[in-house]
Amino acid sequence: MTDTVVQENEKIRKEDAKRKRQLLSIAPFILLCVAVLVAGWMGLGNFFDEDRGVWFAKSGACVTALSIVISQRIQILEGMIFPRSSFVPAHVAQLWQRWAPRLKMLQRINLCLGISSALIWGYGDTLFKAVSTNMA
Repeated sequence: MTDTVVQENEKIRKEDAKRKRQLLSIAPFILLCVAVLVAGWMGLGNFFDEDRGVWFAKSGACVTALSIVISQRIQILEGMIFPRSSFVPAHVAQLWQRWAPRLKMLQRINLCLGISSALIWGYGDTLFKAVSTNMA
């Protein structure tokens, strides 16, 4: 009886560690999105002598594309954590309870990132001009 419990706990621990690695694999993409926006704001990589506001707007387009990639990775991860079957072992149900809030948080972060980057893509040059005019 206790061997079964120990084996079940070991299974949960291994699955937990695996899911944590999978969730953390999304973090570099989110950091890359922030870095692209900062680089766009600062005009880094602007080798064509374009207006910095236009360059910032273009960074919004890049981040929107990255947001789509993040969304796909989240969907894949969701399918791995929450299998689509009628029979769900007890350890999978426990994993779902533990990881569902974290996955929802990632989805919300990605939604905010996608909406804000789309707005930057469309209105980034105007936003840049307004902020840089007020700072000068």
